[in-house]
Amino acid sequence: MVKTWNPDILLIGFKLLVATSQEELLNVARESLVSNQADMIVANDLQDIKGKQTHIAYLVTEEAYPVYHNKAEIAQAIYDFVKEKRG
Repeated sequence: MVKTWNPDILLIGFKLLVATSQEELLNVARESLVSNQADMIVANDLQDIKGKQTHIAYLVTEEAYPVYHNKAEIAQAIYDFVKEKRG
């Protein structure tokens, strides 16, 4: 509904699954990207979040799905994405 209210909004969604394969996680994230008209989905598996140091996440966009390995990398990549899109 967010994109209906404001088509120009930058929409970032989050998808957390548990005990799933990388392929399934990325498929679900891509489906969410399309169905929610999101610009990015931050996708991760609960089993890949291990304390403060290890937090694996994929930043799924129409173009790519790079992987990041900790919260600082994830936050920086989201920030860079928003900055690039909003200039």
